[in-house]
Amino acid sequence: MWRQLWREFQTTRTVLDDAAIAIDDGPSKMADVASRLTADANYASQHRLRLIAADMIHPAGHGQVDFTLPYLRDYLRVHAATTGL
Repeated sequence: MWRQLWREFQTTRTVLDDAAIAIDDGPSKMADVASRLTADANYASQHRLRLIAADMIHPAGHGQVDFTLPYLRDYLRVHAATTGL
């Protein structure tokens, strides 16, 4: 199930960008995500909006996001580890 969902979503996102959120055990601060992506605030904001629109993440407090789907964080961690990210 996760693999299919990931394939469908991957057309607009990269593994590296999503793994930047999967690093945290709970909600991620967008400032930390932007830093991990070595991206400016505008790119991080667009990344956030695309993930929210795809129902992959949701706002989890001021400046924070968290995964909407259970176990997606775990899947992305394993996927990132097996692809060497």
